[in-house]
Amino acid sequence: LLGYSGGTAAGDCLYLRSNGSWAGATANNLGAWSKGFLSIGTATDASGGLATRGIVYLNVDPGGSVGDPIYLSTTSGDLTASVVTATGNISRVVGYKLATNIIMFNPSQDWIEIS
Repeated sequence: LLGYSGGTAAGDCLYLRSNGSWAGATANNLGAWSKGFLSIGTATDASGGLATRGIVYLNVDPGGSVGDPIYLSTTSGDLTASVVTATGNISRVVGYKLATNIIMFNPSQDWIEIS
């Protein structure tokens, strides 16, 4: 499954690194961490599976209400219902909240750098 390095919990949002491994995605990095190919870990390593689209269970509830858009967080691997506002952060919708810790994961190919 495209490789793996580092420890990642199931339910973390991950990005595909240039070496083919996965690491925690975050909104406060202008590189692939926020703008690249994203997935949700379904096990403690990539050999256990990754979800690139679909209904997923997150290890941390993103907050918000059912139906709210969900964004990348500034905390590595987490997602949030709050839009990032700090200069230099990336705002990217990655899905919509369905229930506590559950989202429809469908990362947008578009993103905005906050200035």
